[in-house]
Amino acid sequence: SFQGQIISTGDRVGGIVGAGYISDSGPDTPTVEIHNCYVDATIKGNDKVGGLIGSEEGAHNFSDTDNGYGVKGALSVSDNHFYGKLEANGSNVGGILGYVYDFTKKSGDATNFYLDSCGANSAVGGAKTNTLVGVEKYGEAASKEAFSDGTILTKLNASNTSYLNWEMNASKTYPIISDAAVVTSLSIEGEYK
Repeated sequence: SFQGQIISTGDRVGGIVGAGYISDSGPDTPTVEIHNCYVDATIKGNDKVGGLIGSEEGAHNFSDTDNGYGVKGALSVSDNHFYGKLEANGSNVGGILGYVYDFTKKSGDATNFYLDSCGANSAVGGAKTNTLVGVEKYGEAASKEAFSDGTILTKLNASNTSYLNWEMNASKTYPIISDAAVVTSLSIEGEYK
């Protein structure tokens, strides 16, 4: 998690990662992976500003289908939330991800959430190719009430990729990661009676 403030005059600013691979020389590069994180911060930058990631523009075919190398970029960020404020001079501002080369997610429900009043109009701020398909299946805007009344907590713990370790913070404003150990599966092998 990150709580605080990030102030930058440059591009590619995010609450967890500023940028993944940004060059076109490696279009099938693995993407940044972020799971079970949250950010409560004010984030300021010039352009390509996101609640979690500023930019992932070097990875082409950022989608939920295999690109031939096993990379499924649209599934590499899951079970996270952004509860803060985003400010940028440019137009590529996303509640979860500021800027990508392209984006397509054809199936599933959103597993990332961002505060609807954070300053972003979408979970993904923009794409180099202008291809933004299924963004609503990637990240969902939510009100302060949805964060505080347990709606987002329930969704974070209900995801099939969740670590099931979300709980409400002490002030009951948004979910945080629990310090307690959580059993997510149990496997028994060999002979047993």
